[in-house]
Amino acid sequence: MFDYDINRTIEALLYLCEKMGGSTKHQLSKMLYFADKYHLKEFGRTITGDKYTKMEYGPVPSQTYHHLRYSEFINDIFEVEGYHVKGKRDSDKDELSESDRKALDFSIQEYGTLSFGELTDVSHDATWEAAKDNAPISFDDFLLTFDEPVQKEIKSYLAGE
Repeated sequence: MFDYDINRTIEALLYLCEKMGGSTKHQLSKMLYFADKYHLKEFGRTITGDKYTKMEYGPVPSQTYHHLRYSEFINDIFEVEGYHVKGKRDSDKDELSESDRKALDFSIQEYGTLSFGELTDVSHDATWEAAKDNAPISFDDFLLTFDEPVQKEIKSYLAGE
């Protein structure tokens, strides 16, 4: 539905690390998930454009996770030790729109202090429940946590109606 934007994703991750004083891959995955959903509902697009996969501990942004786990260039930007992630620089706020930052701030405020287990539980929402294990989450499933009028409004907006 949306194109993955590696630059915006990197800046979003740096922003989250900066605001949260470092993070874990699990926390970052969930912060992006909730920020992407918030941004879609409020502004008609996700921040990252990433596709999510249903994993045991909740939705995971597939390409972002792959980069954090396997990409060598990430080592120039992030310090990754096991599951812990810290930015090596501050985020470039010019790469993130005001609405991107608003959605990321919302995610941090609502979910940033939750434990691993609490984040797992809260991310096991209708979207996660509807998807098949270890499979991509469909766009329609992604919308399931929104009420029906909002779902219709987003689909209509994206269809250009």
